[in-house]
Amino acid sequence: MGASESTTRVVTLEGDDGSTVVTISEAVARRLLGKQTGFTATPVEVEKREVPSSSTLSREELKTIESYYEKRLKAIEAQNEILRRTSEESFASAVKEVEEKFLKPLPSCSVCTDFQEAVSNCYRNNKDATINCAPEVKAFKNCVQKHREAVLERKGG
Repeated sequence: MGASESTTRVVTLEGDDGSTVVTISEAVARRLLGKQTGFTATPVEVEKREVPSSSTLSREELKTIESYYEKRLKAIEAQNEILRRTSEESFASAVKEVEEKFLKPLPSCSVCTDFQEAVSNCYRNNKDATINCAPEVKAFKNCVQKHREAVLERKGG
């Protein structure tokens, strides 16, 4: 391992004479400028390839490369936003489907309304002695129980 050549790539910034130059290999320069020869690689694969020789890029070329990658980044962000929206819509649709399937609203018909009204009136008239309303509460409770039994019989349960 100590005698083998390192595959680490070094980027050098030279600024002694006042110019800013980044030194990279010719292969990397070709790939960055979109002039790949003979192969297509994902970004991870590009990082693993050996680079034989080096070249320098001017500030203008670096700006061109930077602009290219900024455009790619914006395109990827837009695609990510589309995927996020699609996922949210899909999730909302699934939630709605589950709610419709399992959370059906109960029928809103009132049962035993006469008894319910009698209990309310009794409580209103006996604010300090609600125990006096026990017969009305018992009658309402019996009516509700009879209604439950009738519903269960209709459903076969």
